[in-house]
Amino acid sequence: MSISRNVIMDLLPVYLAGEASEDTRTLIEEYLQTDKELAQMVAESNKTPFTQNIEAPVNKETELASLEKVQAMIQRTILVTAGAVVFTCVTLMLVTAGLVYLVYR
Repeated sequence: MSISRNVIMDLLPVYLAGEASEDTRTLIEEYLQTDKELAQMVAESNKTPFTQNIEAPVNKETELASLEKVQAMIQRTILVTAGAVVFTCVTLMLVTAGLVYLVYR
Protein backbone atom coordinates (compact mmCIF):
# COMPACT_ATOMS: atom_id res chain seq x y z
CA MET A 1 0.00 0.00 0.00
CA SER A 2 1.37 3.38 -0.96
CA ILE A 3 1.20 6.18 1.60
CA SER A 4 0.19 9.53 0.13
CA ARG A 5 1.80 12.85 0.95
CA ASN A 6 -1.45 13.96 2.58
CA VAL A 7 -1.24 11.12 5.11
CA ILE A 8 2.35 12.06 5.93
CA MET A 9 1.31 15.72 6.30
CA ASP A 10 -1.41 14.64 8.74
CA LEU A 11 1.15 12.72 10.81
CA LEU A 12 3.88 15.37 10.75
CA PRO A 13 2.67 17.41 13.75
CA VAL A 14 2.80 14.32 15.97
CA TYR A 15 6.20 13.39 14.52
CA LEU A 16 7.64 16.87 14.98
CA ALA A 17 6.35 17.02 18.56
CA GLY A 18 8.23 13.81 19.28
CA GLU A 19 5.05 11.98 20.24
CA ALA A 20 4.84 9.56 17.31
CA SER A 21 5.14 5.83 17.79
CA GLU A 22 8.20 4.01 16.49
CA ASP A 23 6.20 2.69 13.52
CA THR A 24 4.98 6.17 12.62
CA ARG A 25 8.49 7.64 12.91
CA THR A 26 9.82 4.90 10.64
CA LEU A 27 7.04 5.46 8.12
CA ILE A 28 7.62 9.21 7.99
CA GLU A 29 11.39 8.91 7.80
CA GLU A 30 11.13 6.40 4.94
CA TYR A 31 8.76 8.73 3.12
CA LEU A 32 11.04 11.74 3.66
CA GLN A 33 13.80 9.89 1.83
CA THR A 34 11.62 9.98 -1.29
CA ASP A 35 10.28 13.55 -0.91
CA LYS A 36 13.25 15.91 -0.65
CA GLU A 37 11.08 19.05 -0.52
CA LEU A 38 9.15 17.80 2.49
CA ALA A 39 12.35 16.51 4.08
CA GLN A 40 13.82 20.00 3.81
CA MET A 41 10.71 21.51 5.43
CA VAL A 42 11.00 19.02 8.31
CA ALA A 43 14.70 19.80 8.71
CA GLU A 44 13.94 23.53 8.86
CA SER A 45 11.22 23.04 11.45
CA ASN A 46 13.58 20.98 13.58
CA LYS A 47 16.06 23.86 13.65
CA THR A 48 13.62 26.12 15.49
CA PRO A 49 11.61 24.01 17.94
CA PHE A 50 9.04 25.50 20.25
CA THR A 51 10.68 26.86 23.38
CA GLN A 52 7.51 26.81 25.43
CA ASN A 53 4.19 25.09 25.55
CA ILE A 54 1.35 26.79 23.76
CA GLU A 55 -1.50 27.31 26.16
CA ALA A 56 -5.10 27.30 25.09
CA PRO A 57 -6.98 30.50 25.88
CA VAL A 58 -9.20 29.08 28.62
CA ASN A 59 -10.57 31.14 31.44
CA LYS A 60 -13.41 30.76 33.91
CA GLU A 61 -15.94 32.36 31.58
CA THR A 62 -15.22 29.97 28.69
CA GLU A 63 -15.17 27.00 31.04
CA LEU A 64 -18.52 28.04 32.52
CA ALA A 65 -20.01 28.56 29.05
CA SER A 66 -18.82 25.10 27.99
CA LEU A 67 -20.22 23.53 31.15
CA GLU A 68 -23.60 25.19 30.60
CA LYS A 69 -23.72 23.95 27.00
CA VAL A 70 -22.93 20.39 28.07
CA GLN A 71 -25.53 20.51 30.84
CA ALA A 72 -28.15 21.76 28.36
CA MET A 73 -27.27 18.94 25.96
CA ILE A 74 -27.59 16.37 28.74
CA GLN A 75 -30.98 17.78 29.79
CA ARG A 76 -32.25 17.68 26.20
CA THR A 77 -31.03 14.11 25.81
CA ILE A 78 -32.81 13.05 29.01
CA LEU A 79 -36.05 14.78 27.96
CA VAL A 80 -36.02 13.26 24.47
CA THR A 81 -35.27 9.80 25.86
CA ALA A 82 -38.02 10.10 28.46
CA GLY A 83 -40.45 11.26 25.79
CA ALA A 84 -39.55 8.31 23.58
CA VAL A 85 -40.04 5.87 26.47
CA VAL A 86 -43.43 7.36 27.40
CA PHE A 87 -44.54 7.33 23.76
CA THR A 88 -43.52 3.70 23.37
CA CYS A 89 -45.30 2.66 26.57
CA VAL A 90 -48.50 4.50 25.68
CA THR A 91 -48.44 3.03 22.17
CA LEU A 92 -47.99 -0.49 23.52
CA MET A 93 -50.82 0.01 26.02
CA LEU A 94 -53.16 1.29 23.30
CA VAL A 95 -52.31 -1.57 20.97
CA THR A 96 -52.82 -4.08 23.78
CA ALA A 97 -56.13 -2.49 24.75
CA GLY A 98 -57.25 -2.57 21.12
CA LEU A 99 -56.37 -6.22 20.78
CA VAL A 100 -58.15 -7.09 24.01
CA TYR A 101 -61.22 -5.21 22.84
CA LEU A 102 -61.22 -7.04 19.52
CA VAL A 103 -60.78 -10.47 21.14
CA TYR A 104 -63.58 -10.03 23.70
CA ARG A 105 -66.02 -8.19 21.51
